[in-house]
Amino acid sequence: MKKLFIIAIILLSAINCFSQENIKTHLFLGKWLMAEVKDAEIFEEWNTNSAGDIAGTSYYVKNGKESVNEILSLESEEGNLNYCAIVFSQNDGNKICYRLKEYDDKENIFVFENLNHDFPKRIIYKFQDFDNLSVRTEDDNKGNDFKFTRVEGLINFYYLKGKILKKPFVNKIGKEVPGIYDYFFEVQGEKYFIRNFKNNESLQIEDYLEKELIFQVSFHEGLWDSDDNNHQSRVGKYVKIYLH
Repeated sequence: MKKLFIIAIILLSAINCFSQENIKTHLFLGKWLMAEVKDAEIFEEWNTNSAGDIAGTSYYVKNGKESVNEILSLESEEGNLNYCAIVFSQNDGNKICYRLKEYDDKENIFVFENLNHDFPKRIIYKFQDFDNLSVRTEDDNKGNDFKFTRVEGLINFYYLKGKILKKPFVNKIGKEVPGIYDYFFEVQGEKYFIRNFKNNESLQIEDYLEKELIFQVSFHEGLWDSDDNNHQSRVGKYVKIYLH
């Protein structure tokens, strides 16, 4: 019985333990507009500092005036990822943190929980795709649902830790083309095509292959292989990347 109890503890610990290196927190980055709001615009905006830490604000714009509601952050503590918020009108302005209890890397769902807080006890972020987000705040009896759309795109630069990968170019029929390669930026288990690579030291992209570094990254969507819409090109999400 004692052995079974120990095994159960180990299993429960494994369930609630996430490798933060593979948690796709970079999906939070950008400016998000809440849908179906009358008489005002409500935004949530996330950014990084030069160390790669992620923080944000929740604010609304009404009659041309901007007012901040919350200061947000994603923080690491003793190997755990916490979602923290300072709501100026609540809790005497003290920071309240929610621990990441569930994470689905396929569906991009983050469930943060703090059972000691009155409401909400859980905050759930679900990224339906790169540009659409749903957020739910709830306790065991009720909940509120919000939908957000990314606005202005990820036109800013963000400091992200990742590595550059080199992959053989594969044509439309699935055949590798000798001597031609694509480069991808891998961050938190997600790979993005690299549209360009620039640095201040006249070094080549090959010098940075497979090295875990902090890069300055901007996210885009469009043609991969050409700037001309009249030319055939792959299309999708891509990054421009600079050495930090």
